[in-house]
Amino acid sequence: MSELTPSPADVARTLADMMSAAWPTTGDESRQWLTRHGIDPDSATKRTSGRGVGHSWARARMDGWGTADAGWGTFRDEFVGVNWFLWRGSSSDEVMTAAHALADLLTQAQGIPTEAEESTEHGGTWLWLLADHVIIMYAYHGRPRPDGFPAGDACVQLHVDLRERAEAQEEHARAHPAERPAPLAQPDQ
Repeated sequence: MSELTPSPADVARTLADMMSAAWPTTGDESRQWLTRHGIDPDSATKRTSGRGVGHSWARARMDGWGTADAGWGTFRDEFVGVNWFLWRGSSSDEVMTAAHALADLLTQAQGIPTEAEESTEHGGTWLWLLADHVIIMYAYHGRPRPDGFPAGDACVQLHVDLRERAEAQEEHARAHPAERPAPLAQPDQ
């Protein structure tokens, strides 16, 4: 595997640092927290009002993280979590190798995933339901699906949320399906 930026170890270290830090609540705390963890909140180029009581920001940059896009979301004006699209523009094999390396590092740090599934259709999914946080990772191999439908670019989509706030947001979404925002999709090139 060629050297990917960021390395899976850099991503795992950033997640561990975020999860061990005090989680922000207010907008000002969130901006400071994001900056402290290497995300430039002023570089976000997309803001979405989530047809309800949440908002999300996407396409923020991180110095030294190559093509990675970072984003974050709020629910009832409280910070919920961060997400990334990693390693876009890399080959399918490089992305899947990096995804497995990251899954291994997260498993070493956080324990065996609550759920893990490999799929020939898209790549793989890993979920860690921890006491205070939720980590979700999707690996997209970028190959055409078995039905011939294009799959999009190879990349890893990664989320880390404060579990209490993420569960409250999901509960609200189930109770108010008309307000549910569209799921995050891979950002445009």
